[in-house]
Amino acid sequence: MGDVIVDENDQVLAKSVNSTQMLGSSKEPGAPKKGESIPFRVCDELAQNMNGLQGAPNFKPYWSTKKKDLAIKELQAYLAAIGPKAESILRQSHWIIED
Repeated sequence: MGDVIVDENDQVLAKSVNSTQMLGSSKEPGAPKKGESIPFRVCDELAQNMNGLQGAPNFKPYWSTKKKDLAIKELQAYLAAIGPKAESILRQSHWIIED
């Protein structure tokens, strides 16, 4: 999808071919350093958007790939643990669109 980088103003950005998304400041814990590039994947976008779900584990798309992969496994476990409630929560969050 793209890369997470730090710009000249110390802002952490997710850059892809068609868009740029501000993710925070380079001063935040776990943020990349200037000159460092971290892959920004589709699964990172999905996990980031689930941050607001009640009880969901924290996720930052600028973490290292290894740390993001661990957080995504925690998110999968969270969704499995809430079982059928997951569909209702995802519908309310507009992740599932009615036909």
